[in-house]
Amino acid sequence: MKRLLIILVVAGVMSVGTIAAQEQACGCWLGVGGGAGYGVYCDQGTSPLIYEGLEARPTLSFLLERERWRLAASIPFGAGIYMDKLKIGEPSGYALSPEARVGAMWQVWSKSRWRVLAAVEGAEMFDFRYTPALGNNGTGTSNFMMLYAGGRGELDAGPWRFHTQLMVSPVGHVYRPGYAYIANYDQTMDNPVTDHFSGHEGYLVAGASVWWHTGATLMLGNGNRLELAYQWHHLTSRTSEHCPHRFDRASHTLQATLLFRL
Repeated sequence: MKRLLIILVVAGVMSVGTIAAQEQACGCWLGVGGGAGYGVYCDQGTSPLIYEGLEARPTLSFLLERERWRLAASIPFGAGIYMDKLKIGEPSGYALSPEARVGAMWQVWSKSRWRVLAAVEGAEMFDFRYTPALGNNGTGTSNFMMLYAGGRGELDAGPWRFHTQLMVSPVGHVYRPGYAYIANYDQTMDNPVTDHFSGHEGYLVAGASVWWHTGATLMLGNGNRLELAYQWHHLTSRTSEHCPHRFDRASHTLQATLLFRL
């Protein structure tokens, strides 16, 4: 009788734990976060120099999670200040890089506390760079539309969920100038924006971006979550017949995101 009572109590506790875990893994969350780190870029359309600097990355996100699949959307807004050599002094360049990302993941394997998910994502990234010392040649803009595919591994350990995710872009579309950024605004005062974008060209590019995201999420008792992560991201325009001026950028970012359960 005592053994039966112990078995029933243990089974009850395990059932409650399983239900709680399932509830924690199903729902909707609104995420507010930010990150900061080190970035580097080179835009052959404005200058052959490599610029290094500090970057910030506030982000607004949404997550819909079910037992075997997830949908996620995010709007990161990157900004940075750069020098031609990483040193204390007046910045040599500035950047704004807003993005819009939408992705989906689904579970392809699980065992005990481990799981593996396949992932796809679409992203549109606008990039604005300004280098004051270059005058009329100092403003560069690019637009990237990338399709990503990859995978994610997770481990549940108590209230923590550890993860690592790698995404690669097999194909994308780049929209950049087909000439060096010599924008003579003083000659086109009526509409400098039209003048700037009139020489842009679009083309398809393969293998132009990769990002790696790894970290841990703390499942809070009230259903909210706190995620701490490191992200490395590389993006390149490559070149085409009409756009010979290559653009490359890479960043290392430490991020913190608080996800509020809806």
